[in-house]
Amino acid sequence: MASKLCQVCQRMFGSPEGCHRLGAHMYQHHKFGQLNASADAGCPFCKSLAKIHEIPRNLPAGKADLVAWTFRIDKPKATTTTNPPRPGTQAPPAKLSDHPFEKHKPRRLTGQIIDGSETKAVEFQIVAPANAPASRLIPQRPRLLEGGGDEAFQAASSWIKNCVQNHKSCHSGDPNFFPKRVIYVGDGTPSDPVRLLEKPLPVAKSAVSSKSGPASSAARAPKFVALSYSWGKLVQTYQTSNENVEAGKKQLPINKLEKTIQDAIQATRRLGFKYLWADSLCIIQNNEIDMKIALGSIKNIYENAAFTIVVEGKDCVSDGFLETKASPKTYSLPLYLGDKVPKGTVNLVARHHNPTRIGTKSRAWCFEEFLLAPKKIIYGVHEPRWTCRERENLTVRPTEITYANDGLPQLPVAPLKKPNEGAQLWSTYLMEYTSRHLTKRKDKGKAIAGIGQKLNSYVGDVYVPEMGVFKKQVTEGAGLILLWASDPSRKLPKPLVDPGVDKSTPPNAPSWSWMATAAPVRFLADKATEGKAAIAWAADPSKGPGILQIKAKTRELKTLTKKDWQHIKINPDVPHLPLTKCANCQQSFAADPVKHYRGRVCVAEASLLLLGDHKWAKWVGLVIVPDMTDPTKRRWVRVGSFEERIVRTQKEQITKKEAVHPFDAKDGEKVILLG
Repeated sequence: MASKLCQVCQRMFGSPEGCHRLGAHMYQHHKFGQLNASADAGCPFCKSLAKIHEIPRNLPAGKADLVAWTFRIDKPKATTTTNPPRPGTQAPPAKLSDHPFEKHKPRRLTGQIIDGSETKAVEFQIVAPANAPASRLIPQRPRLLEGGGDEAFQAASSWIKNCVQNHKSCHSGDPNFFPKRVIYVGDGTPSDPVRLLEKPLPVAKSAVSSKSGPASSAARAPKFVALSYSWGKLVQTYQTSNENVEAGKKQLPINKLEKTIQDAIQATRRLGFKYLWADSLCIIQNNEIDMKIALGSIKNIYENAAFTIVVEGKDCVSDGFLETKASPKTYSLPLYLGDKVPKGTVNLVARHHNPTRIGTKSRAWCFEEFLLAPKKIIYGVHEPRWTCRERENLTVRPTEITYANDGLPQLPVAPLKKPNEGAQLWSTYLMEYTSRHLTKRKDKGKAIAGIGQKLNSYVGDVYVPEMGVFKKQVTEGAGLILLWASDPSRKLPKPLVDPGVDKSTPPNAPSWSWMATAAPVRFLADKATEGKAAIAWAADPSKGPGILQIKAKTRELKTLTKKDWQHIKINPDVPHLPLTKCANCQQSFAADPVKHYRGRVCVAEASLLLLGDHKWAKWVGLVIVPDMTDPTKRRWVRVGSFEERIVRTQKEQITKKEAVHPFDAKDGEKVILLG
């Protein structure tokens, strides 16, 4: 490829002047009039630039002599020269230590083109093979394409070993836990077939120190590997059932297993482990009792596995994950290494961003598995990597791919002590969880119950799985966990299974719970929000329907003035209430329980319920209406939330002549029952 490069592309990295310009200033590429000609002549890099921004063949006068693309490397530190050297006026570096890249080793090349009012940018990652002369100046390596090769498994083994030996916080689980049923991966020979094994299994003896004396011999359960993946189909080609479970204990038909399961068995075996837990084979799929027992131990399975294989980059279990990836589009350019030194080669790879909604990242069940597992080998779209509580996103090679952690905090390993810290953490998890897809609506509470149970001891509270909340967070957390809003802008990933096949009933959660809506949710409050309501459980939530008794200020919507409405934003919930018609206007609630005001709120029935304020600039609360199904006529239900920003001028703030807001009045408090 280098022989086809034009002179401008060759000089960018291949000359001392080009390297200095990239590092200290910018490298000016072709002019507008020359770029198309170079692309037509066969320069591959110019062709890629011409595709990004098409330049007309007939350019207006004066534009042909303007520079099209300019390039620079990523935010270089100051170099020894303030101006780029001119050819012939300054001797090039005589040794590698004088190279402009020596002090600041480049990782990223960015380019920009300004064409009138239009600006476009392009970004390439700079890589070089480990054994190449350029590797001393270029720290990034080509990504590993063979996820199932020796290099990948050797790296994975070293990750596991290092974590076991040096990371104390990654091994806080129960050493005696073992799943009810596992896959024995065997050695791949007919005499040692892959099969199902059930407890009790033989346990290993290991030296365990105790407070009472020297190390003693104690029993420990054997180590096992867990698998987290996206099914992508309702039924797998082969899965454990009441009819085949006994046959599976003798031998599993390896050729009938889905490709992802086969790859997981191979990976487990290659990494020196004997046992694998995968839900489709280790849970009897048509046995409700076995299913219930297994779901109750999910938290322990992922928390206590030696590590979890996370198939992040594949949507369907039929795809597998150990295949060789396609090589990314790469442009090879010569690299100047010094005087009388042969030139090396750098590879420019178009930057790739990790897809945010693919494979396990699109599934609600996998969210819980990811958080609960303290140690993970993640097989993503590009390459395998390691994440544990003390190290994140370690790759086999220092590649050009960057991985974001999605802003998700890890599960705590010590009790949370700050006020509302538990509520803030839970709301962060819920925003991510509700943006993922569930095949069965009835599983909405089950698929995150393990995280709730795990958090019990760390937040000093009791999780109520039927409502998706913690008891004290509702009453003592200033109502922050109630201040959610449906967020249609965060669309759910496209379901891999037709939603029409789901005949399950949505969770029978109270209207104030985030579980009552099928949409993604966001939260209106944060740690700076001050609670303005007294909230108590009307009855034990573990024994009743989840009725709250709330003492707070309310305001009927019909009493609000036109000026009041200028600052109020209503967030209607997704329809879920068993309402029929509004008592006053007789309009049907069947299509949308939040109606009429601007097509959203029934002014005749609805009220605002104030729950908090934020630095005197934002009121937040719920939109409520009478529950028409309540024979006592005392209970209300939530149909939305509201936000209100109070706009005050600087003069009003200085003189404190602030207008009295409806919620500022001393009266208006009432006690309601919210279901």
